[in-house]
Amino acid sequence: MLNWFQKYIIPHECNNHQPHCLRRRAFSLILSFIVLAEIVFISHLFVFLPNIDLGGDSFLSAILSGVLVDVTNNNRLASNLSSLEVNSSLKKAAQAKADDMAKDGYFAHNSPDGIEPWDWIESVGYNYDHAGENLAINFSDSEDVVNAWMDSPGHRANILNKNFTEIGIGISRGVYEGEETIFVVQMFGNSVSDANTNVNVNKDTSMSKDNNIIEEIVEPGVVSVSEVIETVSTSTNVNISTTTPSVISPDIKGVEIKKEINKNSSFVGKILASPRSTIKIVYVSIFAIVLLVLMLNIFIKIKIQHSYLIINGVSLLVILSLAFALNQYFITSITQIL
Repeated sequence: MLNWFQKYIIPHECNNHQPHCLRRRAFSLILSFIVLAEIVFISHLFVFLPNIDLGGDSFLSAILSGVLVDVTNNNRLASNLSSLEVNSSLKKAAQAKADDMAKDGYFAHNSPDGIEPWDWIESVGYNYDHAGENLAINFSDSEDVVNAWMDSPGHRANILNKNFTEIGIGISRGVYEGEETIFVVQMFGNSVSDANTNVNVNKDTSMSKDNNIIEEIVEPGVVSVSEVIETVSTSTNVNISTTTPSVISPDIKGVEIKKEINKNSSFVGKILASPRSTIKIVYVSIFAIVLLVLMLNIFIKIKIQHSYLIINGVSLLVILSLAFALNQYFITSITQIL
């Protein structure tokens, strides 16, 4: 191991003060890997995702949903909150909402027919005292969608709401504003038994959509909309907040819990659901190694310098930075939240 480290990383007599990591062969291999990774990533974004089956029961839809749940729960755990359990009724409601947006080509909390967010939850018999919804379109990377939600105060409030105990994800493909896209619906709830539920929805007309929407540019291409829609009355009054990244966030209600084991957190599954995040980790690792070797090459023997090694190292750092920036641009320029 030490011999390998001296040969590839540290300028040393055994490698004539020319670490193999910066030599022409290694440079060509790393550059080829970056080009291949970019081809795979761009193909995934613009060829694979637009053409695969994303039906509610499809394999990839299950993987994407599972990783979205995992990343959401990671954010909750980081804030010392309990994980959300997948609820089959919330999942059914979220899928119905996603399918409806895909069918009618709209992206909003309320459908063109006037169906409100909590109507989808109530339609599957979910009895609740708290509920919420986040929406997104142009889905391409699970972690980036959740990060966009977390960067939006309203969506973040839904994800980190301590009253929510369950979650359901719906994913569907359709056309929005003339472009084929993927719709994502994330529904939250806190189910209560029928015996303890007598929910009356009282619409507060003083809260109009116009004066309760806050729009802000979160980052290039990502718009966050936060809106307070209305109040649900159970034994006490509960404020219902809706947030969505182009992502949408609806409202509140609950049902019989059916726990679902998440089988989609495999390494392969996470790569399929979060390709840019995976490539980011790989690129950062390569960047750190190349930077380390470059610094060692320059400073261990300052009097012994090989200019072509320095050029190779700097070129790789620049190429990695450009590839990372390009991937970030692709993601942020298409992902929207509501």
